[in-house]
Amino acid sequence: MDLKKSENNTTLKETIHNLMSEYEKYLIDMADTDQHKAALLCYWLKDYKKMLIREKQFNPSYLKKYRRGDIISVNLGFNVGSEQGGLHFAVVLEDNPRKSETITIMPLKSRKNSREEQEYEIDLNGEIVHQFSQKINNKFIENKATFEELDQLKRSYQLLINELTEKVTALKAEIPIKIKELTSSPIDEVNTKKDLIEKDFDSQISELSNQSKIAFEKKQEIALQQQKIQKELDVINKYIKQLGKMKKGSIGLIKQITTISKMRIVNPISDKDTLAGIRLSDEFLSKIDTKIKQIYTKE
Repeated sequence: MDLKKSENNTTLKETIHNLMSEYEKYLIDMADTDQHKAALLCYWLKDYKKMLIREKQFNPSYLKKYRRGDIISVNLGFNVGSEQGGLHFAVVLEDNPRKSETITIMPLKSRKNSREEQEYEIDLNGEIVHQFSQKINNKFIENKATFEELDQLKRSYQLLINELTEKVTALKAEIPIKIKELTSSPIDEVNTKKDLIEKDFDSQISELSNQSKIAFEKKQEIALQQQKIQKELDVINKYIKQLGKMKKGSIGLIKQITTISKMRIVNPISDKDTLAGIRLSDEFLSKIDTKIKQIYTKE
């Protein structure tokens, strides 16, 4: 029976219902015997559903342009046997057109201390780790000026607050003196002195009001700078987290070169993402080309 035909729609729904029941029982049983595997399959079913929903609106043109040698993070899904699955770093093997819905990649895995390079693998040593370390250092250098600017703003704000505090204290101390001066004055001088005192107070209050406004603006500016720095620190922490995943290096899995949908790309999506700009050198790309020729051609 062809379940794709419209006349078999009812049978298809019954089949789906039965299949879901079988999956539920299978996963629950697996959770007791192999929780790790059950969790991975559960994650993938969730991700796959999201991809199917996203598929209708997916437009690869909104993604960054990927070049040969770019390092990306992809979701390879739940696969069987020795096929690489789940979230993996990978090398882009082509200058990929922006409008293309697919991309050809070589999956990577972490390098082990004593493990030698296998026939269908290529050791990338610390190439990617080095680039990531350099990117983190550059990010700190880029933000040095921002940190210094924030420090200067904080000092300026504190000086202004101290000045305002002193002026308010002086004004409070001056009020009873002026009142005493006014009450002890001859009646014919009261109105004149009163006008002068009011003008003096109005001037001081106006100055305090302006300085308060400046202080408030500086406080807002400090808050914005702090937000900016926090965002940059979040980015740096993401870099460090990614770097930690790569450990002591990476191994390229030549035998598992594959073409995937760009919907599977997790990072980078834009030029601002953590993996953006991380790219293998031409030297390593040539090594990959040589290895591919050795394995798949008669040359």
